[in-house]
Amino acid sequence: MKTIKVYVFPSHQTKERTSGVDFARVIQPMTYLNGYSDGEVKFEVTLYDINKEPQDNWIEIADQYDVLFMNYTIVDWPYAFMAAPLRAKGKKIICDVDDAIWYVQPDNSTYQTMKEKNASYVLECILNDVDGVVTTNGYLRNMIVDKTTKYHENILVAPNQVDLTKYSRVFPAQERSQITLMHFGATGHFDDLLSEEFVKGMDKIMNDYPNVRFKTVGSFVPNLKYKWGARYDNDFGDIDIYKWIENRFPIFMDEADIMVVPLRDTKYNRCKSSIKFREASSAMKPGVFSATRPYIEDIKHGETGYLAETADDWYKYLKILIDSVEERRRIGTNAYNYVKQYCQMKDNVNMYASFIKKILEI
Repeated sequence: MKTIKVYVFPSHQTKERTSGVDFARVIQPMTYLNGYSDGEVKFEVTLYDINKEPQDNWIEIADQYDVLFMNYTIVDWPYAFMAAPLRAKGKKIICDVDDAIWYVQPDNSTYQTMKEKNASYVLECILNDVDGVVTTNGYLRNMIVDKTTKYHENILVAPNQVDLTKYSRVFPAQERSQITLMHFGATGHFDDLLSEEFVKGMDKIMNDYPNVRFKTVGSFVPNLKYKWGARYDNDFGDIDIYKWIENRFPIFMDEADIMVVPLRDTKYNRCKSSIKFREASSAMKPGVFSATRPYIEDIKHGETGYLAETADDWYKYLKILIDSVEERRRIGTNAYNYVKQYCQMKDNVNMYASFIKKILEI
């Protein structure tokens, strides 16, 4: 049986933290790929160790491995430093892309950096050079085809999955006098949280339900604090994904009754995944989500979650969940069962194996 050796480079990782992007898009799938066999080939995967001294030598990596699997970078020289030895040895490179950086939004903390570094041009050059691309959904795949020289057949659509061995705690709905609506996400969601239809719907909820509070995790929105006073609260997660999953996420899921996820319909947002739905569902939390592409494609309305577009939608579906602990429990359980059955990385790693074989022409 042939062995395919894969070297994995999480390009956003530092000694202080592993980002959620590194974990979800590179580390998690490649960890499950290690030791995987389809009967024809087996995979041997090595993860780059940022704390290793001395660091791995890229000339030796090019000698020893068949494929480099990395997530995208917008800095040209590190890519050239890694790619040159691999290219000299005729080895393959696969790059994961989970952002439409051509359309990064002004409220995103990386916006200025992206513009100053002409990041989209650098990314296009890198994607033109690599042998294969992995991305989050069909919309982003089409965008990559439009912006680069890549064809659809060399781009794998691999949605974000969850690992229930790590997201292992569930918090079924319970009867409480105070209901907490919760959103988690970084500062790039300011404009989403201030979108007109969402705020109008939330205003009606806050007016009709004095026992409801709203909490954002990962961002603080002054306008909402001004509107809702002490009934709006915020907290922060952790920049390291492992500490977030182990320490912070369970605390917030225990506190939350209903997840709310507004997302404006923009080119940038259409390329996002439904990871917020899948994370929340791993804890049995029900939610109301914007009726935008990432969530429309993943949520069965009225069964695994609710999809809202207008202010009346936000009010109506939040009201249903606020009024009934049984409905919160039903939706949360359905969502959990969906994620357990369809959205675990251990059950989807075969798509990576098939794609790598295709790139290697095996």
